[in-house]
Amino acid sequence: MNSKPIIEKLVNCFKLFYGESMSSLIDERINNLVDIIFYNNHSSSKELGTIQEYLDEYNIDKYRDEIINKAIPISKYTLETGQQGTMIYEKDGILRMVIYFPNTTSKQFNYDCILIHELLHVLDEHITYNDSNNIISQGGFETTVLKGDKQIERSYEFLNEIIHQRIAEEINEYLYNKDIMIVNTKEEKKESIEYYKKDRSEVIEYFYNSFKSKLLTDKLIGNIDEFINYIGKDNFEDFNNWIKEFYNTYVTPEDRLNKKNSKEYIDITNKGLSVVENMVKKTREI
Repeated sequence: MNSKPIIEKLVNCFKLFYGESMSSLIDERINNLVDIIFYNNHSSSKELGTIQEYLDEYNIDKYRDEIINKAIPISKYTLETGQQGTMIYEKDGILRMVIYFPNTTSKQFNYDCILIHELLHVLDEHITYNDSNNIISQGGFETTVLKGDKQIERSYEFLNEIIHQRIAEEINEYLYNKDIMIVNTKEEKKESIEYYKKDRSEVIEYFYNSFKSKLLTDKLIGNIDEFINYIGKDNFEDFNNWIKEFYNTYVTPEDRLNKKNSKEYIDITNKGLSVVENMVKKTREI
């Protein structure tokens, strides 16, 4: 699959969604993306050892020398699981990113939304600290040490993914309503929208709809501390803890669908709604 037209089309879609005021920032961030490396899914059970063996097994010819020489990182986990993954690294003090993406997915009708999700990581990520010893980047609510031994607690990783996916779904629906398709057909995109809607948490929806405008802007620009202060630091920590509790209790979409009428599910949902309500009250005081 040719990555260049896909990237160009998604960049134009992001500019349409976020508006002209974000156009320059989107161009700046997308320049950090080296490429999307599409790979074929794993087809055998043989043991793989060297990087060359992985590249051969997954039919990766693009950037082969760079990957072997470790100028571009490879995600063996991504390849082995048939998932998509964004690798973040630095080269000569500059942020670089590469996306590994399977040519086929288990739910092929979700292809556009998954592409949107991964490219959104590229738009979010930016260096926040850079000296001779340490380089730190931020993507949404998450920070990553690209260089150096500075220790950073990644306590918002799961929350970041949940909110990030909700934004990807929003953009996917936005493009559907404008008859813009990336890879999927309109019928497939509609199927993906209906699929995601079935698994939406009432709590996440309350949070997202209450703070969407500010969330979209602050997350893209990187004004995360401002956003957290806006809704309240304690409230944000409570929300983060609720997300961990909820999604560790109901791990799969099937768990959440089958248990949604249980007392336990209702109780934990009400607990989350109360947390978001505290955020809403906090913003009303401002």
